[in-house]
Amino acid sequence: GVFWGLSGERAEWKGREPRRRRKGGERMEGLLVKPKICGSCGASGAAMRCECKTVCYCDAECQRASWTKHKEVCSWALKRRVERERERLGDDDGAVGEASLKLGEVLLDQEDLAGAEEHLKEGLRIRRSTFGVKSEEAADATSLLGGVYAKQGRLDDALKMEKRALRVYRRVHGDKHADVAIALNSVGLALWRKGELDRAMAKFEEA
Repeated sequence: GVFWGLSGERAEWKGREPRRRRKGGERMEGLLVKPKICGSCGASGAAMRCECKTVCYCDAECQRASWTKHKEVCSWALKRRVERERERLGDDDGAVGEASLKLGEVLLDQEDLAGAEEHLKEGLRIRRSTFGVKSEEAADATSLLGGVYAKQGRLDDALKMEKRALRVYRRVHGDKHADVAIALNSVGLALWRKGELDRAMAKFEEA
């Protein structure tokens, strides 16, 4: 079976490819830049800070040099993307949902749990409307929301979300797929946090 430990780190969603496990403490690119260290050239004493507050730059030139990469994990830029898509397409368009999910993932990495919950719920709502409640796409978003609940200490809610995602993955893939194994571990971690150790170990072993 597959067993990734009890660190509480969750699997990262990567479209429809099997989701890989994050290593302990891993964050999205750009979110662990030390304060005052330029996120572009690496020089110390960087005085300019991005609007997202997670990365600093020496000056506007350094910011422009890394903007193409950083904008994909910049909560400020992603919030603007959500707003633009909503104004252009309306509240229920799939593009709004995907932008909301992306923003929710970034906010989760930044430990902004309230913001992550808000945007992941919005993305989940739109995916359910677009693909169906029992779709694999909705299951991916459901699992992400379960990760937020786990960090908030809402363990019953986290377990409910992870179980829901697991049922969909089993139905779509059968029992031998990587997404099923990852979901089993997520359920196991939720049970472990609740103190249900025997049930947790059973899920880890099944994975």
